[in-house]
Amino acid sequence: MKKRKFDILAIITFVVLSILFVMKMIQNDTFYYIKIGEDILKYGVDMIDHYSIHNLKYLYPHWLYDVCIYLVYNFKGFFGLYVMNILICSLGAYIVYKFYEDDKFFGLIFGILFIILLGVNITARSQSISYIIFLLEIINIEKFIKTGRNKYLVFLFMLLLLLFNTHMAMYPVFYVIFIPYFVEYLISLTKLNKNKEFKFTNYEIEKNKHIKKLFIFMILSIFTAILTPIGMKNTLEYIFYNKGGEMIKYIKEHRALTLLETPQFCSVLFATLVSSLFLNIRFKLRDVFMLLGFLLLSFMGERNISLFYIIWVLLFGRTIVNYVKKYDNKTIENITKFILKYSICYLLIIFIILINFLKNNDSKYLSTKMYPIKATEYIKENLDYKNIRIFNEYNFGSYLLFNDIKVFIDSRADLYEKNFNHSKRSIVEDAMEINRKNYNEIFEYYDITHILLYNTNFICDYLKKDKNYKIIYKDERYLLFERKV
Repeated sequence: MKKRKFDILAIITFVVLSILFVMKMIQNDTFYYIKIGEDILKYGVDMIDHYSIHNLKYLYPHWLYDVCIYLVYNFKGFFGLYVMNILICSLGAYIVYKFYEDDKFFGLIFGILFIILLGVNITARSQSISYIIFLLEIINIEKFIKTGRNKYLVFLFMLLLLLFNTHMAMYPVFYVIFIPYFVEYLISLTKLNKNKEFKFTNYEIEKNKHIKKLFIFMILSIFTAILTPIGMKNTLEYIFYNKGGEMIKYIKEHRALTLLETPQFCSVLFATLVSSLFLNIRFKLRDVFMLLGFLLLSFMGERNISLFYIIWVLLFGRTIVNYVKKYDNKTIENITKFILKYSICYLLIIFIILINFLKNNDSKYLSTKMYPIKATEYIKENLDYKNIRIFNEYNFGSYLLFNDIKVFIDSRADLYEKNFNHSKRSIVEDAMEINRKNYNEIFEYYDITHILLYNTNFICDYLKKDKNYKIIYKDERYLLFERKV
């Protein structure tokens, strides 16, 4: 009964904190997810891009997620998507909580940390589903090597199939998570197994008899690609061309990590280093490899920080729990009993925080600072918007296509890279590197009829002075030019 009561308290806590941390404003990618999901239900997965002016091939790397997003939006609009994100965030925290099933207080703590670290990143993007999949993957691997039960391999296969159809770009990461387990097993077969001390920390090596079966499963599961409407050929093409690319230079989350710009990550890293150096913590060797591997990935690209957090709340958290329980388990039991005894006061504090937040939260789903809402209305009311060829900025391209206006570029970044579209020119570079010397040549090459830009874009100054361009709409944020063709 007490365990169930604590579970209820944890769930309420996770939902309330998810409401506090999950952003209400709609993220750029969400717009194209909705339209592509609608498109799939109408035409199927046809490998054709219907929303740019370029007539490109599109590989639908998250077709299932697109359909789900559209269905949620079609049912309850942006509010439905917001509620969905809150539920996904709460689910992620609850999965972390269940990982510490025998230590519910720590489960509560690390579930809360999951929300604090990842809540703002959980938006209506396929990454959100990936977070849940990777959490469940680690948990199922841990349970399999502990019990050897084949049902956990079945769960892993289902997770891989889900990942394949909701976020294909993360497919390689699914296999990266296996690697530390295999490395630990190989080391357990060597003389290195006798030395169980690194320079900075102690570790333990587990020689697990189930690892061989796990390795066989990993090899066989590669053929999961044939179980998607994308097909093996297109899957391999997408994965191959999705490494590197031109967008790395322009999108912040793809660039190498800058520590000064990520104080939250620095705090987590500092806490981890201090704990490892000054506490007598004993790590599992595979956990050391896992943390170091995803730390390296984080430095290679900021978007991988979220993956490090997922590993951290599970594996580093487990190490800390074992350390604390080794020295003082009684205090934790007393804290848990205290929370249960004064659960009414606990819930009252939680709900006061929630009510105060809702009372003072006036944020909206759409922002005129981010998206050209009024300019889009003007285009649809005054221009032949289905036939114009517009040059637009990357940041609001998805909003335009959401409104059935074909775009020059949007946040489906890989679609416009040269290696993806197999063209003689790079659409990405033409969009990002446009300047006073080449804008006329770019507009002529793509037969551009209209240009929609932030009014702070330096190109606006040149277009205002050029007699071949005329301002037909302006507001406090955007300028729309018409080009004489």
